[in-house]
Amino acid sequence: MNARPGIALTGIVFALLSQANAQTLHLANVSFSGGCVSFDVSAPAGISWSAQAGPTPAGPWSDFASFTGVARARVSLCSLTAPETYFRAQGNGSVSDNIAGVVQIPLAAGYNLLANPLDDGRGNLLTNILSGLPEGTLVEEFDTASQTWAAVSQVELGTWNTTNRALPPGRGFWLAAPTTATNALVFTGFVPAAPAPTPVPGWNQLGWMPSSDQFPAGQGGDQVLLYRSGGYVTTDFDPAQGWSNAPMPATGEGFWYFRAQGAPTSAPCLYFNNYVPFANTTPRLFYEASPLAGAAWRAQLYGGVAGVSPANLQPLGVPLPMLTGPGVGYVDASSNACVTLPNSFSGGEVELQLRFWEAAAGETYEQAVAAGGEVGQTTVFSLTTVPAAPAPPGLLTGIGDPGSNALSAWLKLSVDGLGDLPATGTLAVGGQAGAAYTVQQSADLVHWTNVVSIPSLPPAGTNLSLDLPATPRFFRATSP
Repeated sequence: MNARPGIALTGIVFALLSQANAQTLHLANVSFSGGCVSFDVSAPAGISWSAQAGPTPAGPWSDFASFTGVARARVSLCSLTAPETYFRAQGNGSVSDNIAGVVQIPLAAGYNLLANPLDDGRGNLLTNILSGLPEGTLVEEFDTASQTWAAVSQVELGTWNTTNRALPPGRGFWLAAPTTATNALVFTGFVPAAPAPTPVPGWNQLGWMPSSDQFPAGQGGDQVLLYRSGGYVTTDFDPAQGWSNAPMPATGEGFWYFRAQGAPTSAPCLYFNNYVPFANTTPRLFYEASPLAGAAWRAQLYGGVAGVSPANLQPLGVPLPMLTGPGVGYVDASSNACVTLPNSFSGGEVELQLRFWEAAAGETYEQAVAAGGEVGQTTVFSLTTVPAAPAPPGLLTGIGDPGSNALSAWLKLSVDGLGDLPATGTLAVGGQAGAAYTVQQSADLVHWTNVVSIPSLPPAGTNLSLDLPATPRFFRATSP
């Protein structure tokens, strides 16, 4: 038995399982816990076989457990120190028909361009292969067919807000981790048998697999971009030398591949969610003193190019309901949260506003206004967009910065009396404690005038007593 650096040949554990009628050596049910990897081995009856470990799917291989006449056993190996270790069974002149593996990938705070390197045998669901990540972690994927961001998932209130999403091997994705994320990601499963995806014209997010030894066959104008230390390392395809000048990715690393021939125009996209737990605040939406909740309310993002009048902002994406339970006050971003922006928005500053309304008054904000329903809107805020690839989609990261509360708003005046107008109303103002706010009023949701200034908002908010004119008025709170 030959020891190999990175694999400890101690701490071997195995359990004999019920007999099976396997025709070939086969591995199943691989798991990793407490620093130990475990997997089942099925073997033809009566043969002698051994479990082996190696640094790559091609070896070299070292025996770490041997069996004679055992048709099925669960084998464990502890104290793995190498970033990746692979396992197979060997006996009777043949090897197992599959190879298991454990790949450990360092996770940095901020953006990580990654790929699932192994097939977990259970559908590669996000909730299974990326469990236990801290609050606020984001996963974003680029859709090659539409050339825009198609899916965003977030750890929200302790769990992923999408439960049926798969991350198959060979496809890259962004993982945006808050500063509390310090541990390595551990992937377990089996070396994929299927080849890596073939690039399509335009941008492709691909992943480096355990068996990868070269980039896809290049064409003139093709590029490979690796994300290193917060920036891209770009290599152009050289017809004479191929990809020989490109740095090699690590197993489980994602990368961009640009197929120039026939490439379409990509559209910018942003992630629409007012729940941003790794910003400094998590702004919420309120009706009087109660956070908006459930399907009784709708919220939608509106936008336009820099300098556009608020009256000319156009709806983006689709109306979304609000969360319930501990998520009240937050938009339900479990679907349709990645909003594709018009191409005219790409590469410049855009004006954005969140508008919300009671669902019973209409399917859209405009219908609710026309019906006299309860409606509200945040202040208009700015965001600079970049082309959809190779940069990550624009995140609304600035909404929770100190002094900014652009996606937090209160709705509804509580009228004290029904006597002759103007009546006196109480306006509840909530937001970031200590921040300065200005309360404004409008008769048409377009033209706004200042009513009162709040130099420093108390932690519990404040109630303002206002005289209400005879004609309808809308109120909002803005911050510098």
